[in-house]
Amino acid sequence: MKQNQKQKEPKYRCSVCGDEFRRKSNAFTPTRSMLYKGNGGLLTICKTCVGEIYTKYLEKFYGDEYKAIKRMCMLLDIYFCDSLFEASKNSNQLNRMNAYLSKINLVPYINKTFDDYLFSSNYEDISECESFETKSRKISSKYIKVWGYGFSYEEYQFLEGKFSEWKSKVLIDSMARESLVRDLCIIKLQQQKAIQSGDVDLWGRLQKTFQDTLSSANLKPIQAENDEKTAEKPLGVMIEMFENEDPIPEINPEWKDIDGIVKLFNIYFLGHLSKMLGIKNRYSKDYEEEMQKYRAEIDDIKDSPDEDVFEYLSENGFTESEKQNE
Repeated sequence: MKQNQKQKEPKYRCSVCGDEFRRKSNAFTPTRSMLYKGNGGLLTICKTCVGEIYTKYLEKFYGDEYKAIKRMCMLLDIYFCDSLFEASKNSNQLNRMNAYLSKINLVPYINKTFDDYLFSSNYEDISECESFETKSRKISSKYIKVWGYGFSYEEYQFLEGKFSEWKSKVLIDSMARESLVRDLCIIKLQQQKAIQSGDVDLWGRLQKTFQDTLSSANLKPIQAENDEKTAEKPLGVMIEMFENEDPIPEINPEWKDIDGIVKLFNIYFLGHLSKMLGIKNRYSKDYEEEMQKYRAEIDDIKDSPDEDVFEYLSENGFTESEKQNE
């Protein structure tokens, strides 16, 4: 009789690996979800396979245990909460998902499923439970913050590309205009989807909305052309504007002609050259003023020709030692 009872003892097969186990082996986690009522209240996936699936999700979510466990709870119809997540952190089990499952039948959480989490105050946003495929595409939180929820990965890319095009061609100098330009990008996306679905009427309505938004943003072609003409200024007005806003500063002391090189060049080269060529300019004037400092006039030869002056200096103008040196 006992042998017959032993043969009738049910076996439980893992739906992933296909291995069979007896109930007393503890290979399956008990659960109160109605999805497993016909399986004796046990999960249809063994603990080993649960751990392997969790590891794969952990890799896909770039090591984020919180998101991986939440995704597993959704998959298995298991209740999720932050307190259970924190409690599983201190478990001795190697796999954290199995550590989490070992605590779901505690008194505060018994008879609860993932639906209880969805309709609880702890549930923040449905985007937390969006499909695994979407999450694996790594939609940046920046895109969601700017464009909002509900777009696919490709649609976010389309919106970002359109906004970059607008930004490169028009001046976006206020929050109001930026908001309107983003609205234009969304309208264009909706128009593209309307064309793909063959809804011509919707495309026409969106086109009118697009034109109205262009007008509100002051970006219609005629408006943009008038703005460009208004912004144009004559060269003299622009120079005056630059001088008033950012005038040319005084020369730095270290850049000034502290050694007098410029003065020497102007007097002894440009001034002397101008004197030789008979050119009267400010250089020749500076040259005459500088030479006047070193002139010595002799009354006897003041108005004499150059030959007489040279002869006089040869006979009377040099000392005996100077003559000997010659």
